[in-house]
Amino acid sequence: SAIRPWMEDRVYKDARIEGRWCITYPGMPDVEEQVTLKRTAHKVTGQINSSKGPDAGKIYDIEGTFRNLLLTLTYTSSDRSALDRGAFVLQLNDNGASFFGRSSYYYNEDHSIADAECKWRRIGG
Repeated sequence: SAIRPWMEDRVYKDARIEGRWCITYPGMPDVEEQVTLKRTAHKVTGQINSSKGPDAGKIYDIEGTFRNLLLTLTYTSSDRSALDRGAFVLQLNDNGASFFGRSSYYYNEDHSIADAECKWRRIGG
């Protein structure tokens, strides 16, 4: 079980996306989140910290895959008593400096599923 992920990581040919990212939503300028991604081969895990907006202070656990410039992630609230959960589908752009795509999520106000355009930009190197 330890050899396969190690071998996959050794032959991994996609972009290196691990590190810190900032999420902004063009339709919601008052919302901002920080992401830390970890990657082993094509598997991606990490955490989202909401820093601005109505969810400020909330933390979400993420997991998914990155393959052929597409990042697909699901997220759930770290607070197991919260219903917050959703997904991202993003394409890597700008020579690896940003992701662009959409997020879908549970909208508590009217108990529906909503979506939003989002942009991730790399923080630091």
